[in-house]
Amino acid sequence: MHLIIVNTSDLSIFAHLHPTFVEENGSRFEITHTFHEADEYKAWVDVKPQGASQVLAAFRFKVAGEPVHKPKATGRDEEQFSKVVDNGCYRIDLVLPDHVATGHNVNITFRIADSEGNPIRDLEPLMAAGGHCVIITSDAKEFLHVHPAEEVAENWRGGSDVTFSATFPKSGAYRIWGQFQHKGRVITADYDLVVK
Repeated sequence: MHLIIVNTSDLSIFAHLHPTFVEENGSRFEITHTFHEADEYKAWVDVKPQGASQVLAAFRFKVAGEPVHKPKATGRDEEQFSKVVDNGCYRIDLVLPDHVATGHNVNITFRIADSEGNPIRDLEPLMAAGGHCVIITSDAKEFLHVHPAEEVAENWRGGSDVTFSATFPKSGAYRIWGQFQHKGRVITADYDLVVK
């Protein structure tokens, strides 16, 4: 099970969690999560029961308390699809086709390098995949959770490019998160994209 949580005011708070299955006292999934800022949030539960189709459910809720989140101005990252993340340890470039349109299959490639720009070629599997990609519209109504085309074995070491395939359901502003694992650490980078 995947649990994706974002704040709906500006999508600047993101969590990708994996609840634990607990069989005692009735079968259920459990997780503990700390919200560091009060805001309105939306959570998507993404699960694929064995032998069945994927199930996706969404919930909106408010988190009270202090401090209250102060929304940041959202800006387009066009021409700026390169991010330095994880305290400057990694640079992740987002590579897209020249034109991204709705209703068409699009290859989304993340190129992972170290702080000096050297390609990282020993990425580790993250939940049995070379990486994860989450895509959400700026209004938090549309949600896509995509994995790379190929599954990987536990001993897989790869990179520096990890490619996903996605179809954007409507035009508008989106935020894209890419997540990868290197030396036991999960690396996350996010980008804003306008789809026409």
